[in-house]
Amino acid sequence: MAAANPEFPTVAAAAEHARGLLHGNAAALVQAAVNTAICGPGPPPPKTPASCSLPGAMATGAIASFDQAMAAYRKAGADRDVARVRSRLRRLGERRSHWRRAARRVFGWASLTDTERRVANLVAEGPTNRQVGQRMFLSRHTIDFHLRQIYRKLDITSRVDLTRLVLEHEYEEELKAERV
Repeated sequence: MAAANPEFPTVAAAAEHARGLLHGNAAALVQAAVNTAICGPGPPPPKTPASCSLPGAMATGAIASFDQAMAAYRKAGADRDVARVRSRLRRLGERRSHWRRAARRVFGWASLTDTERRVANLVAEGPTNRQVGQRMFLSRHTIDFHLRQIYRKLDITSRVDLTRLVLEHEYEEELKAERV
């Protein structure tokens, strides 16, 4: 199919990906990743890039490929894809830190980490913890943990209180932007 349709590079990448999986060939999988624009310019990568389905038996080569893909996604500002690759690395037993230590307050909105702010904003939209976790590529339990930290830092006890504070914060930010 790829040979009959050379004008569709995604078909060639899919064929390369399938060959790599079938034969356990890490080089073919890396080539498929390159062909799907993970590592260079071109059309956006498919939902499941070739480098993200490497079998566990090829974990050593996969880790380097995942790190390369994550660097490309980070450079492109594709935060969801960075989170997805980080999730795949965790399944291989690899952890990549994605946080930076910053001096921040102990209580109040300014005390929240970037991840806690994202969790708070998503929770304020109304989804369940499981749905928030799926959107952020985190487990429901991790979202539970972040919510406990948010509740403690903001001295609140419910999602309703959190939603009210998120809306108030957004309103204050809009007012600041209008003044500038």
